[in-house]
Amino acid sequence: MKVSIGYLLYIYLIFFLLMMNSKIQKAEDGKNAGSAKKSVQTGKKVADKKEASKKQTDKKEANKKQAAQVAVFENPEFGRTGNGMKIEVRKPDGRPAVAGQRFKIEPGRFSYGVFQILARYENVQTLKSGRGRNGVRFSVGFPRGRAEYGYDKLKTDTTGSSDWTLYQLEFKIPADADYLVPEFGFGPATTGALFVDSATLTLYGDKK
Repeated sequence: MKVSIGYLLYIYLIFFLLMMNSKIQKAEDGKNAGSAKKSVQTGKKVADKKEASKKQTDKKEANKKQAAQVAVFENPEFGRTGNGMKIEVRKPDGRPAVAGQRFKIEPGRFSYGVFQILARYENVQTLKSGRGRNGVRFSVGFPRGRAEYGYDKLKTDTTGSSDWTLYQLEFKIPADADYLVPEFGFGPATTGALFVDSATLTLYGDKK
C-alpha cells in the first residue's frame, strides 16, 4: 500500500506567518486601546494595566526580533521548476528554524516512508559541530523519535553552498506511531539560506 502527501508543507508555513503577523497587529491594537483606557483608571487598576501593557510590549518585541532573525519567502524565483520557498536565518539561535506539517496516520498501517526534497542552499554556517543535527535539516518526526538526513545518513552537518539536488530520506515508522512531521530548514546554531522547490512524503504499508 502506498500513499503520497505531496507539496503541502507550504500551507502550514504560510498560515503560521499570517498568524504571526496577526498577533503582532493585535498586540499593536491592544497597546493603543490600553493607552486610551489608562486615562480613566486609578490606583491598582492603573498599575495592573501598566504591567499587562509591558508584558504585551515585550511579547511584541520578541515576535519582531524572531521575525528579523528568520525570514521566509515564497516566490517563483526561489524554485527550480515552479513556485518555491526560501528560508533564511540571519542570526544563529539555539533552536531549529524549520517549516513542517503534522500528518495523522493510522497506527500499524505503514511500516516505512521516503521523504524527498528538491532543494539547494547558500552560505550555510554553524557555530559548532552538531554531528548532523546542525546545518541544513531534512527530517521526519514521530512519537518518541525522529529520522534526520544529516544525523542518520551523513553523520555530519550540511554546510556551505550547493546546486539543486534531490535529497531522499528513508525511515522506518514505529508500529504505534499515530502521526508524522516532515520538516525542512536549519538546525540550531546555524545561519544561511535554503531554497526548496518541492517536498514529497511517500508512505509504504509493506515491509522493507
